[in-house]
Amino acid sequence: MSYPKFKKKREFQGSFYIGGDQIKIIQTANTDYLKIPNLPPIKLTEKLRFQGKINNATITQKGDHFYASISCDIDESEYKRTHKLQESHNKLGIDIGIKSFVSLSNGLNIYAPKPLDKLTRKLVRISRQLSKKIHPKTKGDKTKKSNNYLKHSKKLTHLHEKIANIRLDFLHKLTSSLIRHSNSFCLESLKVKNMFKNHRLAKSLSDVSMSVFNTLLEYKAKYSNKEILRADTYYPSSKTCSNCQKVKQDLKLKDRIYQCLECGFELDRDINAAINLLKHLVGRVTAEFTPMDLTALLNDLSSNRLATSKVELGIQQKSQIERIL
Repeated sequence: MSYPKFKKKREFQGSFYIGGDQIKIIQTANTDYLKIPNLPPIKLTEKLRFQGKINNATITQKGDHFYASISCDIDESEYKRTHKLQESHNKLGIDIGIKSFVSLSNGLNIYAPKPLDKLTRKLVRISRQLSKKIHPKTKGDKTKKSNNYLKHSKKLTHLHEKIANIRLDFLHKLTSSLIRHSNSFCLESLKVKNMFKNHRLAKSLSDVSMSVFNTLLEYKAKYSNKEILRADTYYPSSKTCSNCQKVKQDLKLKDRIYQCLECGFELDRDINAAINLLKHLVGRVTAEFTPMDLTALLNDLSSNRLATSKVELGIQQKSQIERIL
């Protein structure tokens, strides 16, 4: 018996390809197994999601973990069974922020996972410990890596992978929930590169993964035949009062509550921006919008562990927002 060898052109890529005629999925009541040549059946952590003809599989190594990406052909009935779309005619304004990950025009603030802060601090600590272990400091240094260095290096790799998985899991669950409960999305066109020039914001912007959120939302919207509209980069969504449309030029980043000097209206600045994006892109200022079913969305978010409380999501502002719309 021999184990597969990972081949590469230059750097270690950690993956290899197997044709569909060389693999087999063994399905039992609770567990599926992957059978490939010269190896015993390998237990999969989840059952195969689709039933159909297997075309190929790509086995990938990340750290000490192995992943199998299986491609298969499915018929129309299987496609309908596994791709149930919820009909919705709601329109949703989305403001990507820093304090809350996204703020929605229906009054919800959704926050990034709390474990990220703790894990990021742990990442810094292990990185410092690693740098103190015996290892080559320069390219030509022939110092042998100590066992402690290898041990901490392994810990660091696992932690990087865990943080990346938590972020991506959160973004996938969030974008899927939004797609299920709305038909049109209105966002701001942000120049992320320019925003990263502000060193005070760079860390927060990196944590929220704006570009990944946009990429996931766009491909899922296209896949579900739903629409994404974007406001101009210079549209003052945060500075405009969603009640009277007066622009407040002296609004600062530290001002988390929008207070209109013209009409006296007050609201969370990010939700105010999300409402403005929705109104601006729909093309009407005082139109009545179909409100999103908050209960259904909250249940969806809660089932995916994206919301910890209704107060945290801004439910107390719902009646205030309905008066605006």
